[in-house]
Amino acid sequence: MLKQSHAPGRPARRPELFKHRHGFVRPLAVAGAVCFACLYFLIEYPALLPVLCLIGVAGILACALLFRRLHAVRALTASALVIVCCLFFAGEEYFSLRPAVALVGKRAQVTAHTENGAEQRYGKYEYLFVTDSVNGEKFKSTVRFESYTPLEVEPYDAIEMTAVLELAGSNRDSNRYYRSKGIYLEAYELQVESVTPGEGFRPLGYYIWRFREGLSAQISTMMGADTGGLLRGILLGDKTGMSWDISHDFQLIGISHLLSVSGLHMSVWAMAALSLLKRARVGPRASALLAGGFVLFFMALTGFTPSVMRSGIMMLLYLSSFLFKRTPDSLNSLGGAVLILLAINPLAAADVGLTMSVLATFGIITLHTRLSKWYGERLDRIAFSPARRLFKGVLDVFSISVCATLFTMPTVLVEFGMINVLSPLSNLFIAGLATPAMILGGIGAAFGMMGALFLAQPLSVCSGALLRLMIRMSAAFADIPYVSYYVPSGSALRLLMFLIVTAAVFWILMRERVLLPAVAYMLALAVAVTACIGVPAYQDRGRAVIHIAQGSNPCVLIRDGGQTVLIGSGRDGSGFDLLERNNLYQVDFLYFWSDDSETDVRAVLRRCRGVQPVFQGEAFRAAFAEGMELTSDGESLLLQVNGRTVRIAENLKADPADILVAGGFSAKIDYADVLAVETNARYAKGRNTLTVPYNGDIIIRIDDHSQIVLDGGS
Repeated sequence: MLKQSHAPGRPARRPELFKHRHGFVRPLAVAGAVCFACLYFLIEYPALLPVLCLIGVAGILACALLFRRLHAVRALTASALVIVCCLFFAGEEYFSLRPAVALVGKRAQVTAHTENGAEQRYGKYEYLFVTDSVNGEKFKSTVRFESYTPLEVEPYDAIEMTAVLELAGSNRDSNRYYRSKGIYLEAYELQVESVTPGEGFRPLGYYIWRFREGLSAQISTMMGADTGGLLRGILLGDKTGMSWDISHDFQLIGISHLLSVSGLHMSVWAMAALSLLKRARVGPRASALLAGGFVLFFMALTGFTPSVMRSGIMMLLYLSSFLFKRTPDSLNSLGGAVLILLAINPLAAADVGLTMSVLATFGIITLHTRLSKWYGERLDRIAFSPARRLFKGVLDVFSISVCATLFTMPTVLVEFGMINVLSPLSNLFIAGLATPAMILGGIGAAFGMMGALFLAQPLSVCSGALLRLMIRMSAAFADIPYVSYYVPSGSALRLLMFLIVTAAVFWILMRERVLLPAVAYMLALAVAVTACIGVPAYQDRGRAVIHIAQGSNPCVLIRDGGQTVLIGSGRDGSGFDLLERNNLYQVDFLYFWSDDSETDVRAVLRRCRGVQPVFQGEAFRAAFAEGMELTSDGESLLLQVNGRTVRIAENLKADPADILVAGGFSAKIDYADVLAVETNARYAKGRNTLTVPYNGDIIIRIDDHSQIVLDGGS
C-alpha cells in the first residue's frame, strides 16, 4: 500500500517485488492480482472449484516438503490465496445463491426497504429492494424490480409486498452481471401492501440522495436536454437522461468511460479539493483528512459502484500517505483496492466496469510512466518552455489513452465484440473537454441550488458550450467509417484473452519489466483478432447468412456473397446493431415495416446514407446476384435463396415456406411442422419454434446445397 521514502541525497532504487529473500515490497499488488485472476476464472468455470482447491493444497504441501529448495514464502502465499478465493467463492454460492434459488418461482410475502430512487431506462423504472424477511423468516438479499409506472416510494422507506421471485437475469451473461453487483433476485407481479416512510432521523445516505436529486434537477433547469443529460452522465454517472444517439456515439468512439465515474473523476475532484485547502493555508494532514471526507461523500453521491469504489479506495490510500509521511505506491494501492472490493463481494471480479477500470489503471501505472519518462527526456531539449509544456500535455493525453486502450482491449473484445480503432484520437480531442465541463457545470449547479444564480448562470453557459462541442465532435468521429470494428467472440477467445492479460500482469509485477511482455501481449492480441475475423469469414464462405434480431417486428439482415438486404429497423436500435456488428455502412436493399418507429428508422438511415428505402404497402420484386430474390405482396415478404424459401411477415398466413420468421402479431398461428423463428418471446409457440434471445439474434446459414445450419446467436 505504502512504501518508505528513500533517504535525502541518495538515489531512489528501482522498486522490486522482493525486498529480501522472503520480504514483499508490493504484497497487496501481488495478492490483488492473484485473487482477481482466481475469482474471474471461478466465475467463468465454477465446476473447476475442486480442482483449484486441490492445486492450492498441493502448493502448500510442496512448500512444506521443499522449503529449502523453493522460494517457499512466494509459493505458499499464492497457494494460500487460491484457497482463500475458493472459500470466498463457495461461501458466496452457498449463503447467497442457494437461498435465492430456493425461492425461485414462488409467490412470497416480503418485507424490505428501498435502497435507491427510481432509475429510468428504456421507458421503465428500476428499483432495488433490500429484504428484511421473506414469508416471515429473516432473509437478506437484494431484489430488483422493473415497472412502466413509478412507485410511491423513496430511499429507506419500509415496504411490505407480495411478488413472484425469479433469479435476476434472463441468460448466463445477465445472471453474471447482476450477481457481480450483489443482485440475485427479480420481482414479478409485485403488489405493494403498505409503505412506511422513514420517520425522525434518517440515514446519512438519504440526505446524500436528496442532494443528488436536487443537483440533477438543477442541471436540468439550467441546461438543455442533451447538454444536461451529458453533464449528469459525466458528473454523477447517471445516463438515464442521455439520448440514445449521444450514448451510442460515445461508446462507438471509445470514450464511454467518461460516463462511468472512475479514476478520472475522482482524481479531478479530490485534487481540486486538496489544492483549495492548501491555498487556504490548511496543514497537509488536515487537508488530507478533509479531502478524504470529500472522496467518501463523492463515492456516496455517485452510488458506490465497483469502479467508483476502486478509484475511491485508491485515492484514500494516496491521501493517507500525507498522514503517515510515506510515499504512495500506485500498484500496491490498486491491489489493496481490488482486495477490499473482492472481500465485500467476490463475484465483483465479473463486473465488466470494474475489470476495465482495473486494467486501464494498471496499464497507465506500468506502461505510461515509462513512456512519459522516455519522451520527457527528449522534450527537455526544447528550450522554449511553453512549446515544451504544450507537447508534453498532448503526448500525456495520447499516451494515457493508448496504454488504457491496450489493456482494456481484451475485455472490450470479449464482452462487446468490438475494437475501438480511433479511441486514442477521440480521447485526445474530446476527453480533455470533459474535465473543465464537469467542474464548471458541477460548481454552477451547486451555486444554483444555493440561489446564487448570478454565479451559476455564467458557469453553466461555459459548461454548456463545452458539452455541445463534445457532442458535435463525438458525432463527427462516429460518422467515420470503421471507427470501431466488430468481431465475433466466443468462450475460447474469452479464455485466451484472460490468459494473455493474466500473463502480462504477473510478468510486470514479478520482474518489473514492460517491453517483453508488452510486445508478446500485443502479438498475441493481434493473432486473436485475426482469428476472430478470419475463422467466421471462412465458415460463411459460399453461404447465405440470415441474422434475425429480437423485437415485435421481424428485423432480418441477409447477406449472400456481396449482396446485403436489411428488412425492418428493429426495436430499440436492434436493426442498427445488426449493421454495426457486421461492420456494414451500406446495403443493397432496405425495407421498413409501416409501424417501425421514426427513431429506429432514422438511426438505420444515418448508418446507410444514400439508400432509398421501400416501405410496407408497396408490392415489388427484387432480384439480386447469386440467384437471391425478394418479393412482396405489400404485406409480407418471400425470400428465395439457395433453393430455399423464407417467409417474413408480421401476420403469417398458410403459405408454403421452408422457414417462417414471425413478429409480434403471430400469436394465433400454429407453425405445425414448419421451422419458425419468433422474434417476440411473449408470443412464441409450437414445438418447431425458435425464440430470439433478449439482446441477441438467431443466425441461419443456407449453403449452396440447400443445407440449413442454425446458430443460437449471441
